[in-house]
Amino acid sequence: MWRATLLLLLPALSQAQPALKPVPLDLPCRYGVIGLRPSQAAPDTLEVLGLVPGGPASRAGLQTGDRILASPPYALRRAEDLARLVQSRAPGDTLNLLVDRRGEIFSSSCAVADRLALFSFMGAPPRPLPFTPNPVEQGVGALLSRQPGALERLTFALAAEDLAYGADCRLNLPRRALLHPLSARQVLAELETAGAETDLMHLLARAAAHLDLGLHSLAPTPLKGDSLLGALAPVFLANQWVETALSPLSPEELQALCAGAPALLRTLADHPSPDLGDILLDAQLRRMLGLAKRVDLAPLFRAAAGLASLSTPSALTALRRLSRSPTSVPTRPPGIEGELLFAHLTPQGWILVGGEGPNHYRGEATVLIDLGGDDIYELDPLPPVFLSIDYQGKDQYRGAVAAPIAGVALVLDLEGDDRYEAGWLGQGAAFCGVGVLLDRAGSDQYQAAEYAQGAALFGAGLLLDQEGNDTYSAARHGQGLGGPRGFGLLRDAQGDDQYRVDGKVPSAYGDEGLFEGWAQGVGCGVRGYAEGGIGLLLDQRGNDQYQGGNFAQGTGYFFGLGALVDRGGDDRYLGGRYAQGTAAHQAVGLLCDREGSDRYESRPALGQGSAWDAALGALFDLSGDDRYRGGELSQGAGAMNGLGLLYDRRGRDTYQALSGQGAGGSLEYWGGRDAPNLGLLLDGGGRDSYNLPGRGDRTGFSEPGLGFFEDQ
Repeated sequence: MWRATLLLLLPALSQAQPALKPVPLDLPCRYGVIGLRPSQAAPDTLEVLGLVPGGPASRAGLQTGDRILASPPYALRRAEDLARLVQSRAPGDTLNLLVDRRGEIFSSSCAVADRLALFSFMGAPPRPLPFTPNPVEQGVGALLSRQPGALERLTFALAAEDLAYGADCRLNLPRRALLHPLSARQVLAELETAGAETDLMHLLARAAAHLDLGLHSLAPTPLKGDSLLGALAPVFLANQWVETALSPLSPEELQALCAGAPALLRTLADHPSPDLGDILLDAQLRRMLGLAKRVDLAPLFRAAAGLASLSTPSALTALRRLSRSPTSVPTRPPGIEGELLFAHLTPQGWILVGGEGPNHYRGEATVLIDLGGDDIYELDPLPPVFLSIDYQGKDQYRGAVAAPIAGVALVLDLEGDDRYEAGWLGQGAAFCGVGVLLDRAGSDQYQAAEYAQGAALFGAGLLLDQEGNDTYSAARHGQGLGGPRGFGLLRDAQGDDQYRVDGKVPSAYGDEGLFEGWAQGVGCGVRGYAEGGIGLLLDQRGNDQYQGGNFAQGTGYFFGLGALVDRGGDDRYLGGRYAQGTAAHQAVGLLCDREGSDRYESRPALGQGSAWDAALGALFDLSGDDRYRGGELSQGAGAMNGLGLLYDRRGRDTYQALSGQGAGGSLEYWGGRDAPNLGLLLDGGGRDSYNLPGRGDRTGFSEPGLGFFEDQ
């Protein structure tokens, strides 16, 4: 009652507009934003929960806790009313808001901006790309031909989203996949080929190419001299490259970057979509991400290439021979237990050679060569350049193994059943660096907390396991994760393996019994601050088990590209929300299982070839008798202008889902963007069964602009 009385007493309303009207449902969408997050505070009243620092609403003087009553001549009764009204205004327009601040009623004139201006921290706009025809997946084109123009309209909407944000961390490969969604198989094959490269030097070059660093090749550093120090010349050269990479930062800024990295990683883990109203959080992200964006990644890859030149068979043979040369050890660093054959202190750190018995290494070193024995490694923190080679033995690695901050690291374990334990950032991971962990033999156990097991932000993190039945366990964020301007790869060449990222961090959606994952082939960005990178999990052989939680198993988030490729074996996939070839918010998520009778299970929603909000999600299963169990909007489903595809080429398959199987959901975001959803399920052969109405063996149908289903 008091609200209505106050409004009627205002001259501007009582004379010119005596009655407020509801916001029309058919307003156009011109993509306006003001940087304000409202919430329903009371019936017919909105409260300001958050403001983008420096955004239009903040500049207009609005504050957290203000109550928005109306935008004459419209009443604003729900958050959706304000969102529709703001989006209907073009950037450059002005929106008048009637505001109640602790009982004082006033009018605020708020400019309307676009997303480029609102999220200006993300840098300059991307260059427009010419629209070219898409290579069409066989069979999918025939389905789409039933609704002429649907794919073209969606593609143009995706192109508009591509240009709507800044692009200082945008990568070309995920961009190409998003703008040409039916080239997904080709993009995935290109990424798979890169991840399968067996020569470490070439693999680093391919990773650098996918990070758009302009490095067409990486040259090995030749070994010189017949002494150990001479053979280690690539390590000293690598230090020079690291200094070049970090030279854009002052010493004080570099210290701030290294010291603040752990806190930043924890912040990013908990805030993939940061709170608009948290000024302290915004300041931290701008400070730390701003420093990270200035690091020159190309010299870091040149430094890593120097270390990689010491991983060839001939180099390893030479290093082993030179390490056996008898020498005295007049001084040894503290914290070392066991036999040392060589110890030399350089300006870069200690160079150590351990004997063939068991050793326990603590403290710091820049080069560590161990000739045998069951050893224990505890070497935190890592120097800017670190090389470790263990020739044989059942070893234990504790801490940040092959996980540099502002540096490069290469850890080679050539033989033995090993155990790796890490907290945050470990086991082939990097922040503003390049970290490589290569285990060539043995059935190994990898256990870590977050940002580990092939994970990178601003650089590359590679975990390469050549053989054995291995177990990978992490709490969240890892197992092939690419954060902003990062390339993360976990590659397992053979063996029956287990991948677990589930059970430690409860679901952010409040789903009881479900957990966060962000792992097993995930490319993820930080909304409004930095676009995502490229994450790949590549398993080349074996009967494997994947347990992933939310955002897992080939998932992209905010301009990232996540992919999981399993080349053979009867596999089991268990995921939560957004799992198994899914993506959200201008991203791409892909899963391809080439061979085997597989089991897929995801719940409660958005799984198995699904996409949400201008995104592409696809699951390709190329052979085998498979079983799919999904929740809502699963098995070839798109919503909010998403394109979701499930393609099973052959086999006797079973599909169960709560909704989906070639269908679409809501289109309320941005007024629908004048484009449809596309959800496609195509089964190429075999006697199959489905639980949803209208689906069946050797049947097909289409829903206009929404869903396409065909069983051949």
